[in-house]
Amino acid sequence: MNQVHDKLAAILATKRKEAEAIEGMKSELRRQALLRNDFRGFRTGLFQPGIVTVIAECKAASPTAGSIVAKYDPVAQAKLYEAGGAGAISVLTDREYFQGCLADMQAVREAVRVPVLRKDFILTEAQVYESVASGADAFLLIVAALTDDEFKRLHDLGRTLQSDVLVEVHDLAEMDR
Repeated sequence: MNQVHDKLAAILATKRKEAEAIEGMKSELRRQALLRNDFRGFRTGLFQPGIVTVIAECKAASPTAGSIVAKYDPVAQAKLYEAGGAGAISVLTDREYFQGCLADMQAVREAVRVPVLRKDFILTEAQVYESVASGADAFLLIVAALTDDEFKRLHDLGRTLQSDVLVEVHDLAEMDR
């Protein structure tokens, strides 16, 4: 468990630096996010009566395994997932640890009709605005990466912007937060 905690701490340190880099663009990202009116309803895509749906994930690499596909084509992968009945598509946008980017998510969203989730380590309001402004129908919040106040603030902001929010917990204690 210590190695997992250490890896998460390293990832979060990197993500905090990345978040600081977009802080100066926060007001423009906010303006763009407030203009969005084309959400596809992430929750609606997943909860269809009588149908089991999945969130299918586009991911080129992981921090533990490194590269996991020989030739990463998130659009082709997402189209296959959609054709196979996926209720939503998750796209990793972290560059350093998962070899993804926002452009991957945007290209996937243009190519499919199902809702698209931005899967990244969202730590700041600027990142929430960036997610929405970039076309995500939903974004991920990882409880272990946030204080209670940060989680509430970012979750509430997402909902205010009409975005759905997927919450990741690792144990019952995080769920109780």
